[in-house]
Amino acid sequence: METSLPVFLLALLVIRGLSLECEECIGIDDCSGDKLPCGLGKDKCSVTNMALPIGLSVTIKSCVSSDVCDKGVQVINLGQRKYVIAHLRCCEGDGCRDIPPSISELPKKAAENGKQCPACLAIQGTCDEKVIDCREDELYCAGGLIVTSTLEFSLKGCANKAFCDSLLYVFLSRLTWASITLFSTMKSLLFCCLLGTFLATGMCIECEVCMRPGDRCNGSMMACKDDEDTCVMFQTELLFAPLSFTFTSKMCSTSDTCHLDYVETNLPYELAVRSKRACCVGDACQTMTPVVLERHDNRYNGLQCPGCIGFGSHECNEKLVSCRDTENQCLSLTGKNIYILANDITMKGCATESLCTLLQKKIFSAIAEWDLDVKCTPVFPQSSQ
Repeated sequence: METSLPVFLLALLVIRGLSLECEECIGIDDCSGDKLPCGLGKDKCSVTNMALPIGLSVTIKSCVSSDVCDKGVQVINLGQRKYVIAHLRCCEGDGCRDIPPSISELPKKAAENGKQCPACLAIQGTCDEKVIDCREDELYCAGGLIVTSTLEFSLKGCANKAFCDSLLYVFLSRLTWASITLFSTMKSLLFCCLLGTFLATGMCIECEVCMRPGDRCNGSMMACKDDEDTCVMFQTELLFAPLSFTFTSKMCSTSDTCHLDYVETNLPYELAVRSKRACCVGDACQTMTPVVLERHDNRYNGLQCPGCIGFGSHECNEKLVSCRDTENQCLSLTGKNIYILANDITMKGCATESLCTLLQKKIFSAIAEWDLDVKCTPVFPQSSQ
């Protein structure tokens, strides 16, 4: 079970929302902070009020994507009739200052839905997890570490889709990258490692799951799906000339993709993404040298592909993109119901054969949930059309 956002798709987000500025802060009851420029596809400001079952409320102000607005009340079930209730509202300009606090009532008791998640709540300490039964529309497992200037909260539980559609992407903003780790899955968490259950494909493994900017990340240990038999760490560089962003991620994967240790794509608007991967299992993951992308000239290779990026449509205006290094495939990616970005997306450009293979295998959990079509064809010389 991997992070719900494949890092290479961040390239699509960079070109959205670069001119907007929003107040960013997190605090008990209310908060105030500096206005900072938005990026990575954030085109709206937001105010989120969150009520904790210990009688405290948290306010978060941040840039978000307009796709996460108006998703309804966000809920995390912690078990024993304890809930975290949140409400995210989007706003613009001075209107953000006029939004009153809003916390919905606790949900009424609902029937169990057959799914389970680890659940706990702790202040200034480590969560003591217990497995709980999820209810009604709680189809995700979610957990997080919320750090304010005065308190630190650890929480895990069953979450509804509104939480993962809205708050997950608030927590992935620049404001909270350094202090919040979240995970989610459409399926009930497989506790086969904890309960000693053996699957047909072998014993279930656990992997650390995280995604952070920089060259290090730490996250929660999570049980992998039955078809995942290895852990993977990768470092990704997103280039948006003259800017450069580096991310480190860890997740579950499949061992038949471990040889695909380097991927790269080159897109219009001077966008490029490259990533290096390495697999490990068990204690070897704790001692493995962190994956580091080597610096290289990234020279053009004399080949080219049609390139374009489009949101909200499967059509986009193509222009030729010059390929670099080992990019020998023309990538064409179209998708529907990509709730992170837009209802529909189109992306075309140069890619390595390894990236095409990973995308076509749909090893990323998020991609597996989307209606995604991936096609790769050989590149052609610059003199051709």
